[in-house]
Amino acid sequence: MLERTFQIEVDDLSDAARLDQFLVQFFAEEDLSRSRIQKLISEGLVLVDGLVSKPAARLSGGERVSVTLPAGV
Repeated sequence: MLERTFQIEVDDLSDAARLDQFLVQFFAEEDLSRSRIQKLISEGLVLVDGLVSKPAARLSGGERVSVTLPAGV
């Protein structure tokens, strides 16, 4: 399987959501665990508005999130 990149436009959120929790919901069909998503974030494979972020970063809506899933994920 090849590396895949996702471009996600975050809709306005009624409550600020953590980046890692938001991505767990977004990738529910991929069956990615929160710890796996946190590892992707720490490896720099998740960017928020083009910048490396932290798993606990709060999203408020309007951000652009780029996620690169390595081959085999």
